[in-house]
Amino acid sequence: MSAPLRVRGLDLVRVMLRSFLLQAVWNPERQQGAGFAFALRPILRRLVGREGEAAALARHVGYFNTHPAFASYALGAVGRMEADRAHGAEIPAEAVDRAKATLGPALAALGDSLMWSTLRPVSAALGVTWVMAGSPYGPLLFLLLYNAIHLYVRARGVVVGWQRGLGFWEESMRRRLRRLSIALRVCAVLGAVALADAMVRHVAAAPSSTAPGALVIGAGLGLAWGEGRRLSASLVGLGLFSLALAWATLVR
Repeated sequence: MSAPLRVRGLDLVRVMLRSFLLQAVWNPERQQGAGFAFALRPILRRLVGREGEAAALARHVGYFNTHPAFASYALGAVGRMEADRAHGAEIPAEAVDRAKATLGPALAALGDSLMWSTLRPVSAALGVTWVMAGSPYGPLLFLLLYNAIHLYVRARGVVVGWQRGLGFWEESMRRRLRRLSIALRVCAVLGAVALADAMVRHVAAAPSSTAPGALVIGAGLGLAWGEGRRLSASLVGLGLFSLALAWATLVR
């Protein structure tokens, strides 16, 4: 087999683009395994050539499952491990399998919390707020807000995983992700407040003059209660909406 070539930036771009098809061949037995191998193929082909490509792909079609967007971090890190192996590093194939088995659940928990439970409800709340305010661009706002971060995570994950390998999951990275989680939680509460205010004005023809104060108090309570707890943005939004609606309709 010929000497391994250096992985190019274009190969990483191809990995990122292929990651959109991670779940295209999802199945109950191996879940995202085939999609992971498909996404990683540009790196593997660059490293082992066409002669060893089939064997390399076969090692990566096994079970793998994580959040689709945050899978980019695993793709970058595993690609780096494969590159180091191809250039002589003593990394057994079992270590690569263990890395995938460890990264999958960790990234799934992070991605589900940030993307499904926080970012998506926030984007939807702001989009609905625009619609209730009379703008026809609410759905567009939702798509732009959600996909701006979603696409950033997909692209950034491959780069960071490739540059740092398994080291991307170090303490500094976890601190940055925690700060991002807090920031998204604040945005979730603010988005819920905006939606609650729009719905109150829509449902209550003459809301109480103290209704804005109720929204501010509700936002503060939501932030205080959510701090340090695994409280989804949807529950915070539901509580704020209930508080604001009850205050606006009952207190006249």
